[in-house]
Amino acid sequence: MTGPHTATATQRKLPPIPVIIRVIFGRIKRRLQYAYHRAFFLPGVIKQKRKKDVLKIAFLALTPGMWKYDEIFQLMRKDPRFDPVIIPIDNPDATDEENRARVCELTGFFASNNLGPFVGHEDPRQLYENLQRTRADMVFLCQPYPSTFSLTYRQIRKLGILIGYLPYSFGTTAFKWGYNNPAQNFAWINFYPTQSHRQDARRLTSVGDKNVRVVGYPNPKDSMRKTPDFKQHWKLGDPALKRVIWATHYSVLPQSALLFSTFLELCDTMPALAKKYAGKIQFAFKPHPLLEEKLHKIWGVQRTQAYYRQWEEMPNTCLVTDSYQELFNTSDALVHDCGSFTIEYLYENKPVMYLTRKDRASIETPLGQMAIEAHYPGRSQQDIERFLEMVIAAQDPMRAQRDAFCAQYLNVTRGHSVGENMMRVIEQELGWKA
Repeated sequence: MTGPHTATATQRKLPPIPVIIRVIFGRIKRRLQYAYHRAFFLPGVIKQKRKKDVLKIAFLALTPGMWKYDEIFQLMRKDPRFDPVIIPIDNPDATDEENRARVCELTGFFASNNLGPFVGHEDPRQLYENLQRTRADMVFLCQPYPSTFSLTYRQIRKLGILIGYLPYSFGTTAFKWGYNNPAQNFAWINFYPTQSHRQDARRLTSVGDKNVRVVGYPNPKDSMRKTPDFKQHWKLGDPALKRVIWATHYSVLPQSALLFSTFLELCDTMPALAKKYAGKIQFAFKPHPLLEEKLHKIWGVQRTQAYYRQWEEMPNTCLVTDSYQELFNTSDALVHDCGSFTIEYLYENKPVMYLTRKDRASIETPLGQMAIEAHYPGRSQQDIERFLEMVIAAQDPMRAQRDAFCAQYLNVTRGHSVGENMMRVIEQELGWKA
C-alpha cells in the first residue's frame, strides 16, 4: 500500500539535491584533476627531475611494522644519484601521547637498523612543511589514505613531487577504498605485488592501471640482514622449544570495514595455551600496530596495557610491536587472522593456521581465498591445540600445497629482488636506462 506518508518517508531517505550536486561535481573535478595531472603535470616534473644530478627521496613512516622500504632505501643510499631520508607521519586516530610514543618507537627502530637520516620527527603532523624543508623530489607512501597522506593537489603541484606507493601489506581484498584514493590516482608509480593487483586497480581506480607496475612483494625473506637474530624477540634459547607466533588483526570494533579479528574470542584462550605448553613452545604475541588504539576504546587504557604486559612477563612469551621480518624468519609456525599475513607467511613455507571468526563473511579476492585454503583452518580452541601438537611433532601435511601456491602465484620477481625491480622501474621511467 502506498500513499503520501510512504512517499514522504522515501523522500526523507534521499540526500538533499545540493548534496548530490556537490558529490557529482566533486567526482568530475577529481577526474579532471587526474587527467590534467597525467597529461601535463607529470611529464613536466619528470623532465625536470631527469636533469638533476641527485634526487631527494622522502620515505614516509607510520609504524615499524609498515616499513616495507628497507631494501630500496639501502639501494638508494648506495647510489650517488639518490639521497633518501625518512619522515614520520601523524596517525590522526591516535592521541597526542600515543603519537609521541609511536614516533619514539620509530626513532629507536630506525637507529637500531642503521637507517636514516630521520627528519621531521619534531612535528609529524606537518607533512607539507616537512616535505618542503627537505626539498623532496619524490615521496614514498606507507599508506595511501587521505588521513595519513593529507596533501591537497595544490600542495602536490607546489612541491613538484613525484609520488610512489608500495603497499605495506599484501592485499587479499579488493575495495575502492583500498585502491581509489587520490594519492594512488595522483601517483607517478604504484608498485603492486602481482598481476592480480594490477587487474583490481584497472577495475577500481579512476585512472585504471596506467601508473601500475608489478614488482613483487617485499616479503620477510627480503630482509637485508644476512643472519636471522633469534635473540631479537625470543626469550628462550632452548632449541627444543618450538617458536609459535600469534598474530591478530585490529578490526575489533563493530563498525570496522573488515572484521577479520578473532582477538576478542581468543584473548583469554591464547595466554592459557601459552601456560599449558610452557615446556614445549614459546609464543610471540604480534598484534596489528593499530590493535592497541582500538582496544583503548573497548577496554580502556589500563586493561589494554595490563593485557599486553602479561605477554612480556610470562616466562615463555614475548610481545612484538615492531617490525616482524626477523620474527617470521626465526619462527616455526604462525597462528593468525590477518589479511596480508595469509600471503606473507607463505614465503616462509612453515606451518600456518588461519583463524576465522564465527560472524565473518568471506571478502577475499580469488587469490586471497586460495591463499587461505593453503592454511590449516582454525575455528576453535581444539583446532588450535591440534595444530600446536602437530608443530611440536614436526608434522606438516600441507607443505606441498603451499609450495604449489607460491610457485604458481608469487614467483613474479624473475630472479631479481623487489627492491631491484623498483629501482629498475624508476630508472626506466626517468629515462636513465633503456
